[in-house]
Amino acid sequence: MATQQQYEYFKFKYKEEDDRNALLTKRAEIYLSIVSLVFTGLIFKISDIKTYCDKNTAFLIIFCLLLGSLIVSIWFILQAIKLRDYQEDMDVGTYTNELGQTQPTDSDFFDNRIARFIVAIPQNFKINNDKAEQLKSAGRFLFLSFILLSIFIIAIATFN
Repeated sequence: MATQQQYEYFKFKYKEEDDRNALLTKRAEIYLSIVSLVFTGLIFKISDIKTYCDKNTAFLIIFCLLLGSLIVSIWFILQAIKLRDYQEDMDVGTYTNELGQTQPTDSDFFDNRIARFIVAIPQNFKINNDKAEQLKSAGRFLFLSFILLSIFIIAIATFN
């Protein structure tokens, strides 16, 4: 027999993972915004970039590495966003269909909810860890992109 306190504990643990998912999704959106800004800047200056790349193959190599790093970063971000097989705490329609005309007791209700939380929490934890790993990789490639962009800008300023 589950108690209200046990239910509240498992509900809190489920909510923790739900909040973590929201935080990771927000981070993915920020990363995607940063990549979009960098791509927009590159597209805006594409004629100048082409001129520099035509003059020196080192510029072309750095630019290609920069684009490759940004594309890999986008791929990791999209992989993190795609991970959505999240377990919900209660599907009201399914639950009421399972009950039929029978009204559950409070303890049966809490037992059922706790069982759902116990199944959902580890699954959601794994999904969140996978998202975090994808975003960590995206962050590394985004950092690499900024290093390459800095090198590209310094090289242009130096050889111009």
